[in-house]
Parts: sequence; structure tokens; C-alpha cells
Amino acid sequence: MNRIFSLIISPRTAQLFTSTRPATALPVSSRLFPISRTMSSLPPVQIDDSGTYKYILIEGPNGERLVRGTASADYHNKIFEAAEKDAKKQGVALKCLGGGKIQRDGNNIKIFGKSEGFGPADHSVTAEVLKKAYPNAKVTIGEE
Repeated sequence: MNRIFSLIISPRTAQLFTSTRPATALPVSSRLFPISRTMSSLPPVQIDDSGTYKYILIEGPNGERLVRGTASADYHNKIFEAAEKDAKKQGVALKCLGGGKIQRDGNNIKIFGKSEGFGPADHSVTAEVLKKAYPNAKVTIGEE
């Protein structure tokens, strides 16, 4: 007899139970398996098409990394406030990991600098996120 182990998670307890039913017969319910909100509905990158502007690196609740940047923001915290507003609509919380500047000219993207308020972002992580979003772009890390 095959046993299937399932984890039931509630706000107060986590219980392990066994079932002899086949996996296809097990009920699927958001009450039994609360869905951890993910960043899948938020795009990993939202940056301007060209220019030099501030950006921030953000962490979602499951460790997802997001990059946000725009020339319309005078300060890094304005970019984060806009990102938080979008995330709250999805029911998720964000954490700013730091910031810097992006210089973008078509498929050439340069990452540099730091945020005075949030500190420097890990530009190598930012570069990886940008490379996934823009596979044909040349992404570099540089000095100001």
C-alpha cells in the first residue's frame, strides 16, 4: 500500500496526515494549501527605454528580485513607494535591497552608483535580473 503524505498548514498549526488515496483523489483547496503570494503577477523589470535615471533592487516575499527605475523619480524612495503600491494590490510585501543608477541607450544598459537613502544595490544581482528580461542587451556594471 502506498501512502501519500500531505502537509496541512493553517495560521495556528501545521499537521501531517497520511492518506491511502491516490494523489489524484486528494482534494486541492486553498484552505488546505494556502497559496503563498508570489511576484509572478508583477513584472521582474520595469525601467525606462532610454536615459540615465535612478533604480532600485527589490526583494519579494519568496526571494524574487525585481528592478524598478525611472527618470520621473527625483528620489529612490519614490520608485519604491510606487512599487509598494502595485504590490499591495497583489497582497504582497516588498523589501528594498538598495539602489543606484541605470544608463540605458537601446540595448546597452550600464548599472552604477548608489542610493543615498537605501544604500548601494548589489549591481551583479541587478545585472542578472536585467539580462533575463533583456537577453539581447549588453548589461555592464561601471563607475559613475
